[in-house]
Amino acid sequence: MSQSDQLKLKSIGNCGVLITKGDSSKGSVLVDGIFGETPYFSPLPRKIKKACFGMGEEYRHIEHLIFTHRHQDHFHAGFVKAYVRSNRVKSVIVPTAGSDPRSYLEDRGSLKELAGTCRLEEPGIRPGERRMLLLSETASDTAEYLCCNHLDKKTYPAVTHCAVLLSAAGKKLLFLADADTSEENRDLFADIYEPDVVFVTPLFYLDPRGRHILQSMSPKRIFLYHIPCPTDDVTGLKGLAEKLLKEHTEDETLKIFEADDTVFI
Repeated sequence: MSQSDQLKLKSIGNCGVLITKGDSSKGSVLVDGIFGETPYFSPLPRKIKKACFGMGEEYRHIEHLIFTHRHQDHFHAGFVKAYVRSNRVKSVIVPTAGSDPRSYLEDRGSLKELAGTCRLEEPGIRPGERRMLLLSETASDTAEYLCCNHLDKKTYPAVTHCAVLLSAAGKKLLFLADADTSEENRDLFADIYEPDVVFVTPLFYLDPRGRHILQSMSPKRIFLYHIPCPTDDVTGLKGLAEKLLKEHTEDETLKIFEADDTVFI
């Protein structure tokens, strides 16, 4: 199979993943790829920021902007609005803001002004609920939102956090974002089987319960992501990911996926 017939996955930092069909921008999807700054993760790459304001050639005219939740290392309302104004965007999908205006690290900025410019979806779903959204006129390209627990839910009780099961070009990609390894999440993911790729944090994989959830899915590949650039890695996530890769050599599906990595599936 040639690369033009495959999905191209590119890490653009933190949880940001750009999905394209070969080298075409048609049907392109950016997951958690327009974000702000936090003390713990990398800032938005300069090329993405330029694209938000209509400059440069790379990262322009991405058709679908998808976000798992509104934490600032995943989402920035101001940059998203700027991107939509400066590019041809078909849809923006982001969960509704949390119920507590003091919610830690959550960007609660309104996107209402985008409603007349592109399709705006703000799923208001509760933990344990699911919502299927079409990304094209056919049922082949979809984004299924699964509302699930965030890591350390005592610190982040108000944020609406979702995993996203993306179907495109006959492939299934599961983005677990900051999901925890609780029984509630295990049950929510129970019917997901043999996805082509699952994206998980090193902390999810570190927990034996997380590895059990993944084993039940039987994914073809597991990518450890949400890893900041080395200069921004104040919590040692890159070192943890490398340690897990060495300790679990029996898991041939496991790979680190960090900024600027590109793979074809």
